[in-house]
Amino acid sequence: MASSPHVTIFVLVSSTLAQIVVSDFSKAYDVSQWPKPQCEMYYPEYNYPAHCPDVTSYICATTGYTYKNECFLCVDQASNNNIQFEKHGRCED
Repeated sequence: MASSPHVTIFVLVSSTLAQIVVSDFSKAYDVSQWPKPQCEMYYPEYNYPAHCPDVTSYICATTGYTYKNECFLCVDQASNNNIQFEKHGRCED
């Protein structure tokens, strides 16, 4: 007994989508290969405060402090040369 064409198409599309979703979850991301922040774009201009976006993408500094995102790191780095980018992600406690 042959199945209907709609069922066959549904099964094929479902299995393809399931493969895409599962393969993306199992993919390991190597954050050490991500580029360093381009801080020049975040430096505050003379007498104007920097406005960092409310986006959470943790950045670890060489001081051991975890910044919410690269903008906050770059703004602090502009006023303190001892602060440097360490890695993407939280600092180890």
